[in-house]
Amino acid sequence: MNYKKFLVAGLLMMSAHLVNAQITIDSTGKEDEQEIVVNRYQNDTKQKPMSRLFFGGGLAVGGGSGGAAVGVNPLVGYSPSKYWDLGLALNFNYNSVSKDYSWDNVSQKLTTYGVGPFVRFNPVSFLFIQGQFEENWGTFKYGSDNTSFNAASLIGSVGYISRFSNAGSYFFSVGMDFLHNQYSPYRDVDYDQNGKVSSNTPIPIIRGGVFIYLHR
Repeated sequence: MNYKKFLVAGLLMMSAHLVNAQITIDSTGKEDEQEIVVNRYQNDTKQKPMSRLFFGGGLAVGGGSGGAAVGVNPLVGYSPSKYWDLGLALNFNYNSVSKDYSWDNVSQKLTTYGVGPFVRFNPVSFLFIQGQFEENWGTFKYGSDNTSFNAASLIGSVGYISRFSNAGSYFFSVGMDFLHNQYSPYRDVDYDQNGKVSSNTPIPIIRGGVFIYLHR
């Protein structure tokens, strides 16, 4: 679809440094017995349930001559262990191009929003692998014409995470949509003269932002 080529990507710029796992010595009361707990935060075995809840997301703002782009990606999640995170993410994106800067002298506006659950695996303290199912809805306005669409996406991502405090972390990820839905905002689709799909390729999904844990 032509409107997908119009989509503007934006992401947060983040500082990066390696996060090492913490080792906590927990005394059992006996001089010759100590429990060693390895955790990416604090003592994982003694965390309260509310301390495993986190909020976060990212903000993207872009623009130039005759165009503008704004995007937000809030999320909420829960960490059942130091290796796994579960949650729900939302996204909203708005992009516009003035007719004076459009190649065909027609103003264009694209609005998309979506929601979906995600599962994240953290094999080491600075790396995560994420899978997310997402349902998206959108409206593309081309001059006075409006086109509405919706599509399901299955997004696989690999990301980097870096902690800036005991309760917060930066993240950066790159992913793609593994479903081939022609209406997905994450696929670049072209059509032939008969209106049939001639190509359907994934668009890189680049996201960045922060996580904040409660009660840490």
